[in-house]
Amino acid sequence: MGEIVRGIKACYHEIDGTKAFTVVPDAVLYLLSGRKHRFVLENDSTILGERTSNPNTTVAEAKWAFILSYLWEEAKKTPKGEKLPLWADLGGGPKPVEFMGIDMQYKQGSTIEITPESNDVWLGNYHRMEVFSMVPGKGLNFLFLTIDKPKIYLAYFDKQKIDPEIKEFRINDGYYSYGETIKFYAWAHMLPLKISDQYLEKYGKIEVEPTYADLEVEIHLTDENNNVIVQEPIIKGKLQDYSPVIKKANGSVSLTSANIGYEFPVYIDPSWRDKLHKKDQKTKNYSVKIKVTNKKTKKEYTFQPDSNQIRKVADSHRDFDEVEVSSVFAVKYESTETILKQMEVRKSNMIQYIGDIEYQKKEFDPCGYSKISIADEDDKTKAPLVIFDEDATDKMDKTISTYDIVTGDKKKKKVSITLDKLENKNVLCTGVLLPEGEKHDHPQNLFLMDRVLAPHWTKKGYSTKTDPTQANDTDVYADPNKAPSGDVSDVQDWKEGVDFNYIGENKLELNLSYYYNKTVVVAKNEFNDVPVADAWLANYFFLSKDKIQSYFVPISTCRYPNQLARIRIFPDVEWSFNILYNTTDPVWFGNSEPTYDIYGTESKATRDSISLRDVRNTGDVGALGDLRREENTNNKNAKDGQKKIGTAANRYYGTMKGNFGLSAKVTFNGGESHELSWKFAEKYRKMIGILKSVYDLADKIAGAKDARDAADTLPPSLAGRRSMMSLSLLPPAPSAGVSWKFAKSGDFVGLEIAGKVKCAPLIGGDLKIDLLALADKIPVYGKFITFLDLTTWLIEKMSFNSLSINYRIDLTFYANLALEEAYIKWNDAKPEGQRWDSDMKLSGTFGGKLELEMGLAMSNKQINKFPEVELQAGVKADCSFKITLSPNFDWDNKVDITTKFSGLMVTVYYKFSMKRNSKNKAPETLDPFKLIPSYTGTPVSMTFGEGKENKY
Repeated sequence: MGEIVRGIKACYHEIDGTKAFTVVPDAVLYLLSGRKHRFVLENDSTILGERTSNPNTTVAEAKWAFILSYLWEEAKKTPKGEKLPLWADLGGGPKPVEFMGIDMQYKQGSTIEITPESNDVWLGNYHRMEVFSMVPGKGLNFLFLTIDKPKIYLAYFDKQKIDPEIKEFRINDGYYSYGETIKFYAWAHMLPLKISDQYLEKYGKIEVEPTYADLEVEIHLTDENNNVIVQEPIIKGKLQDYSPVIKKANGSVSLTSANIGYEFPVYIDPSWRDKLHKKDQKTKNYSVKIKVTNKKTKKEYTFQPDSNQIRKVADSHRDFDEVEVSSVFAVKYESTETILKQMEVRKSNMIQYIGDIEYQKKEFDPCGYSKISIADEDDKTKAPLVIFDEDATDKMDKTISTYDIVTGDKKKKKVSITLDKLENKNVLCTGVLLPEGEKHDHPQNLFLMDRVLAPHWTKKGYSTKTDPTQANDTDVYADPNKAPSGDVSDVQDWKEGVDFNYIGENKLELNLSYYYNKTVVVAKNEFNDVPVADAWLANYFFLSKDKIQSYFVPISTCRYPNQLARIRIFPDVEWSFNILYNTTDPVWFGNSEPTYDIYGTESKATRDSISLRDVRNTGDVGALGDLRREENTNNKNAKDGQKKIGTAANRYYGTMKGNFGLSAKVTFNGGESHELSWKFAEKYRKMIGILKSVYDLADKIAGAKDARDAADTLPPSLAGRRSMMSLSLLPPAPSAGVSWKFAKSGDFVGLEIAGKVKCAPLIGGDLKIDLLALADKIPVYGKFITFLDLTTWLIEKMSFNSLSINYRIDLTFYANLALEEAYIKWNDAKPEGQRWDSDMKLSGTFGGKLELEMGLAMSNKQINKFPEVELQAGVKADCSFKITLSPNFDWDNKVDITTKFSGLMVTVYYKFSMKRNSKNKAPETLDPFKLIPSYTGTPVSMTFGEGKENKY
């Protein structure tokens, strides 16, 4: 504005009756509350232009009017004669002013007095004062800002629209849900504000906060009576991080604004429900307390919401609105499962509201990118998933696809979204689907984590209009009847710097985890082997698709606005369920030892060899009684009663104890696990009585029964060789199980169910024959063996039992048939026709071994210095072969057969030892340097003709 030569060109600013400043056009003044501020016109050359024709009238009839400074442009557009209610109502003059909507909203006279108090509605807002005679905007104008002292002067929640007639809760009943994020609004005055030294000289000391550097904010949860109910703040951080104005200005803002608004996302934490909300309370009211602290000076500014109504400029900028607000927010009690489902519903609704524009052809706006890819930053070996590629040879837009990950809540998974060949700076950008004046020249407008404009849509698809800046180009446009979406980060409970970060110009990094429903839904004693804290895992026993949690990021440039990058998170929970019989090797756990004892059967060679015919005298009866008493004691200590005494009465396999068990294991959070067990003591298994028939058949074929009967005629010294044949049968040890989890297949995750069976052995055993014992009953050979027996017996007697000779020749045949593994697997993430997979492996091992052993023991207990000498030597030959069958369940139905021959393995072993004998001392080994040293030989093994593995 040039120099004013006619009319009012200045005024005086008096503070408490003293002239402080001369106010000239476009000046900016700070008015301190509690002081009397007068603006005065006088008939002098400082105030009036030199060509003012009627100076006294100009001064006496001057008009004063002010309006919020940012509404000045709106005032200028007001038609002549129309009233704009946004001007301050100052009492009026003799007649209306027809210009700029002032009407009667002015004061006439040579002065105007403004004495702001600490709670005045115009406190902290810039106003434009117009001083004129006839037409505003052509004379003196200045801005004034009323200030008080740093404080929070307003805080509130949106008014909840609750239907009082509601009879049952619905998702849209007006009550908030746990897991939801709502906005808390606060307005601060002079937090901060920089004031020039000239005002400090005029006003004296003014309490100020001149910078954001040391200002931190905390928000505490309270009940409706303003009592803090959660000690830790629910929000804490730098104050400036919560200002939309500063956020929009990329962190830089002039500190000349006294009033700045802040928006805090209040996450209604589901944990509050369990700690603070009683089940019999259908709803609960919460509130908050806000505190701003200067961490250097420790000065605190607090405020408790208490507003029911606020006055604000209408969105049309033509009037004021009286807006209902609330100091509390009401939350309904719901189950965690319902809370999680509603979180997914809100995200799904926002995705539908924002829309995902599907592109069929390559666009050519200069502001754009060529590709969108999503990658797992924790797994660099895995190729990124490309969901959009404008140069693709097939389908360019695949943003309907999701990026799937499996994870828990122990560690956040880093997932990145990258835009290739991004061009958003120094190119033509018309801000398609952005608020007016915004461009795609910074990451916040590329990855839209704030509110998003919804494109206009009809049944024919998304609407477009011609782009005047480019020939033959059309762009989608925002629906004028739809408000911007809710906050994208709030609906997903994301916080910048914690859950997402902008990396450079073209990359967004997400830190994602799975939100588990940790409500304990079972009785504490239902899973005894699991800590109660982890009993919530029962919620994930059934891994249905409603357990999936989804997230999304809107991506936009002028070339391709409103694209969606979608991510699905599946819980990292795997269940393995096993059925076991006579085995400690569950199919899903490997050879690990279970945490419980299903199979407590203990075998003792002495006990297992006892038969009724062994009990011949009172000493035997006493010994057997001791065994029985010991067994009973053990059975009392082992409640399952699984230990047994192996007398002949219990050798009947039809009454043999079998062992059956069920076990389950849950693994979660990348390796944490718990094993659950249900123990079933199975007393007797009639179903395996057939094994007795097998034993009887083998016994008959080998003639062992006749040999045992004949052995009864042997002399007492040879009675130890009664066990001429023994048959050991291994009962089947099947283990079957099923496992289910969410598993990755290619780029996607699906429910995977796998069943597995193994039985090792399926059947097995060995037949051991004492050749010498049997040969005793064979003509010629029998006489020779009898001669050897009597000779050794005679030697022992002649040496007064100082010399003992024994020898054995044992022939053993063994066989083992095993189902090593059979499994079937299904994953619904695979394409149709490829979802099933199965395999099987059977093996059989057959062999025989011959063992010859001779032992010589010499001792004389009557002579103290005479040592005990023992010599033992033997040779053992063993050989076996194994056949493995692996059917391939494919279209060819081929069977892989693998054979392996062990070769003839010959082992020669010997042992020599010497001990000193003494009546006064227990036997001990002599020092090898004083007498002949003790020496135990090492077996020498030789293998002949070892076969190679052959596969057919």
